Amino acid sequence: MFDEQKIFIADEKFSALEKYLSTRNIKKIFLIHGKTFEKIPIKNFFDRLNIPVIHFTDFKANPDYESVVAGVKIFQSENCDAVIAVGGGSALDVAKCIKIFAQLNTNVDFLQQKIFPNNIPLIVAPTTAGTGAESTHFAVIYKDGNKISVADKSALPNVIIFDIAPLKMLPDYQKKSGMLDAICHSLEAAWSVNSNEVAKEFAFEALRLIYANKNFYLAENPADVSLSYILYASRLAGKAINIAKTTAGHALSYKLTQNYGIAHGQAAALCVAEVWDYMNKNSTDASLKNLFQKLAACMGFSKVEDAIKDLKNILAAWNFNKPLSSNATDAEINILVNSVNLQRLANNPVKLDEVAIKNIYTQILKRSFNED
Repeated sequence: MFDEQKIFIADEKFSALEKYLSTRNIKKIFLIHGKTFEKIPIKNFFDRLNIPVIHFTDFKANPDYESVVAGVKIFQSENCDAVIAVGGGSALDVAKCIKIFAQLNTNVDFLQQKIFPNNIPLIVAPTTAGTGAESTHFAVIYKDGNKISVADKSALPNVIIFDIAPLKMLPDYQKKSGMLDAICHSLEAAWSVNSNEVAKEFAFEALRLIYANKNFYLAENPADVSLSYILYASRLAGKAINIAKTTAGHALSYKLTQNYGIAHGQAAALCVAEVWDYMNKNSTDASLKNLFQKLAACMGFSKVEDAIKDLKNILAAWNFNKPLSSNATDAEINILVNSVNLQRLANNPVKLDEVAIKNIYTQILKRSFNED
């Protein structure tokens, strides 16, 4: 599946992309992007492109189903024949959904219809590093306040355009939360019950690259090489999670993002740090303990406990572990507990009961992590 993707490294003229569009005889492009599109080099490519471009920007972070429906209707009415997304994970998720729903009946709920693979090219140019959405065949959208996972093999992008220029413009918070997302993907992909040796190797290498380059990436004027390494690590983590799927950490994170307005990467890391700590203290499985040791080594630590502590300390240093609610009630915590995706919990190698989940949410909502 991964070998079917074409990887284009951006040059000044985006020559490979132009050649690809010509080779595929694309007549009209449906281009999905956010506000940062106006500031990045690829905009100039589309400005001079001799192919009609329909711009679609009617979506938000954590996109909703209604935005996808609106996009599909425009795609169909304008007779577009290619989907291109330039942006972060939300833009890419919208693009995936529009591509796989593009030939369905707009008068019937897409989620109730059978998906038939189509030949509409899907081209993505990630402008953030962390989601790994360019390497996965699934997307996350929200409908009626509930998270929906949309998955199909045909949602895997045909072409990825890697350009480090947009990373230089990212706000600090977005760089940090994106990197945390990639760390979480790597950890969860490695310990998921669905994992295999290929996924684990992707995850291990992603962690090595992130921990070797994270401080350089966050520097005021990061070198191009550190940007490239983090972008590549994000792809590796995405490839890993595409095989293994997410586990309890992500399952617990989605409602935090929705209810408290924090970035997905921050929410995932808050949960993954606690889930890993819980599993390390409550599992006696020798193979799992050995895996935890390998993950810690990839992060530069000889002890698992030190790796977990470091992840928590990163959250503290970045001010990401502040209590999310000054007066969290039992009812508030129960809403979170009841939101957890049981399928994702089934992917976790150590069972989390309701008491454990409540404790994790209570810790996150009411107080900062202990750093001892």
